[in-house]
Amino acid sequence: MGVAGDFFDVTYSGGVADIKRKGQQPFTVDQQFQINIMATDVRGESPQVSQATVEIKAGTRKPQFNKQQFDYQFQEDNVVNQR
Repeated sequence: MGVAGDFFDVTYSGGVADIKRKGQQPFTVDQQFQINIMATDVRGESPQVSQATVEIKAGTRKPQFNKQQFDYQFQEDNVVNQR
């Protein structure tokens, strides 16, 4: 696994996480990255946190994704601190 922060930037706006390639560092063969996205709801008696993981497979070519956009939905009635 590579260090995702060395190759990708994640920005958040209006509940949307945008992952973009940064820099020109070459990838190695079969390099993989995991980016954890956390949603936190601080309203209510205790904060609730849910998490999703985006896996990126790269190599000697540019990273490729199965879809242009991935949607994750976190339910309001999740168990506290569900992952």
